[in-house]
Amino acid sequence: MQNRWALPITGDDTEAKAKVAEFTNQIGYDAVDCGTLADSWKVEADTPIYVNAYVSEIPKGMTEE
Repeated sequence: MQNRWALPITGDDTEAKAKVAEFTNQIGYDAVDCGTLADSWKVEADTPIYVNAYVSEIPKGMTEE
């Protein structure tokens, strides 16, 4: 198993998400399906899943949720 970065993908079109996942694989990343477009807010900038991989401490005012 390779040690690779993962990129979140969201969408309502299963076929389109499969194509995006294949593309991310081809350029050296793993894709993580994070649900529908309605769920996409969970992986927006300034949310824990977006930020925690890049900081050693959770920024003041943010929670681990």
